[in-house]
Amino acid sequence: MTPIAPLLLAILMLAIPVAMSQDAEYWIAQTKSDYSNGSYSLALDDIDQYLKINQSDTWGWNFRANLLIKMQRYEEALESFDMVIALDPSNAQAYNDRALILSGAKNQDEDALASLETALQIDSLNANTWYNKGMILEKIGRYNESLEAYSRATDLDEDLGRAWHR
Repeated sequence: MTPIAPLLLAILMLAIPVAMSQDAEYWIAQTKSDYSNGSYSLALDDIDQYLKINQSDTWGWNFRANLLIKMQRYEEALESFDMVIALDPSNAQAYNDRALILSGAKNQDEDALASLETALQIDSLNANTWYNKGMILEKIGRYNESLEAYSRATDLDEDLGRAWHR
C-alpha cells in the first residue's frame, strides 16, 4: 500500500495548479460580469479573490486600481498602482495614472510631478504623459514649464487637440 501513497500525492500536486487556474478564470469572469452590470463593490470583491490566487498579475492590480478610482477610493487605488510598480518598475502607465490621483484627488502636486518624471524616464515619447505634466505644472502656476510640456506633447502627437488648446 505504501507505493500508492506517493502516486496519489503526485496526482494531487498536479491537480492543484489546474484547480487554481480554473478558480482564477472563474474570478476574472465574475469580475468582468459584475463590472459590466455596474456592481463595482462585487467586482472589487471578485478581483480581490482573483489576486489572492495571482498576486503577481499586474493586469489584475491595474484593473483593481482603476475600479477603485471609479469608486472614489483613491488611497486604495494608489496602493494598487504601487503594487503594479513594485511588480513591474518599468510600467510607465502606472506611474502616470498614479500621478493623476496624487494631483487630482490628493492635491499632492509635487509627488505627482515626481511620478510623472519617472514615467517619462521610462517612456519619454508618451504625449499623454507630457500633457499630464503640463496640466499639473499649469495648476501650480509654473506656466513656462507647462507650455514646454504641452509643446513636447504636441511634437509627439500633433493630433492631441487638448494640448494645443492648453
